[in-house]
Amino acid sequence: MHQLADALAASDAILVDVVVPVAQMIIAFGVLVGLCGLRKNRKLRIMSFEDRFEQRYWELMERLSPKGARDGQRRRRVSPMDEAVARSYFRHCEAELNARAAGSITHRTWGVWKEGIQSHMRRWPFARVWDDIQAEGQAADQYPRLLAFTAANPEDDPWKRGWLVSWMCCLTGVNRR
Repeated sequence: MHQLADALAASDAILVDVVVPVAQMIIAFGVLVGLCGLRKNRKLRIMSFEDRFEQRYWELMERLSPKGARDGQRRRRVSPMDEAVARSYFRHCEAELNARAAGSITHRTWGVWKEGIQSHMRRWPFARVWDDIQAEGQAADQYPRLLAFTAANPEDDPWKRGWLVSWMCCLTGVNRR
């Protein structure tokens, strides 16, 4: 009787030594697959978010008058339509800067947007309207991030976290397109 109990105890020990590590590996694999799925889902949400910003940008640029779309018109008066587009573009930029600070914009997309914002802020009618807004003292109230961005080092990034957090938030990696 004791021999049978000893044999069962030995087989239980072997079973525990084999089954428990295998079960732990299966659980770890399941957690890893779940985390990969969550990361992929976040990446898809970021892509969709960026696409909406891009769509809004093109809608604004299509509303710009043909004269407003050409550069070199600095001395010309800004039409009310072009001024409205410029102010809408500044609100759009403010939203982009807020989204980047919140970690909702990838590094690659931010690189493109940053250059675009800097370029537009130097072009007519945007430069003219921006100068007027600053002269009126409205920039700090209406567009605080855009004001800070245009006054700062062009390499400053509203996203202030390290590479590990960037990777976890799906902001790094190969181009999505």
